[in-house]
Amino acid sequence: MVDLKKFFPQHRASTIHQAGRRLSDFMRRPLMQAKVAGAASALAVAAGMLASPPAAVTASEAPESGRILTVLDHLQDRDVASRAGDRAKKAAVQAKTRTGKVVRRVENLKNAGPKQIARALMPEFGFPQSQFGCLDKLYVSESNWRVDADNPTSSAYGIPQALTQLHDLPHGYMTNPEVQIRWGLGYIKRRYGNPCVAWQFKAANNWY
Repeated sequence: MVDLKKFFPQHRASTIHQAGRRLSDFMRRPLMQAKVAGAASALAVAAGMLASPPAAVTASEAPESGRILTVLDHLQDRDVASRAGDRAKKAAVQAKTRTGKVVRRVENLKNAGPKQIARALMPEFGFPQSQFGCLDKLYVSESNWRVDADNPTSSAYGIPQALTQLHDLPHGYMTNPEVQIRWGLGYIKRRYGNPCVAWQFKAANNWY
């Protein structure tokens, strides 16, 4: 019997084996190409996600896109909730304003009496409401809170009895109680510091 192995080199595979190996390599090559193509597609999709708006990327194109979109949705929901909270706070402040529970109030002085005007204006000059009693005594003794009170012996006129010939009076002083009281409170603050000191001086000297 003839031994065929001696006619073929021992360090090389047989022709059949080589053909089988080539066939196997040929079959594996498309699989590897598919894997490489898939990886390249994933990288391209990821790059596209960074360069384009999140809405253009779908979960089928990149597995991580669904997670990213979920995070973006969460941030958007949180922003919407924050704006809703701001609107709720604004509505609460407006409700308190309507019920008069806020500290800052808008005083309508157009139809108010002189004493109401004085009470409303005192905080502007740093006078607490506890000083109103002294202011009331002072203006009762001067003009009895009359806007047109006129002193026949001098040029004193109005609620605070400003000397029209001596003081540079603001526009509207002769007829407007708010203008008169603002001027009077400013005069008291500059000269005496507060209404009670002004009243004490008037009580002792019969003028202020």
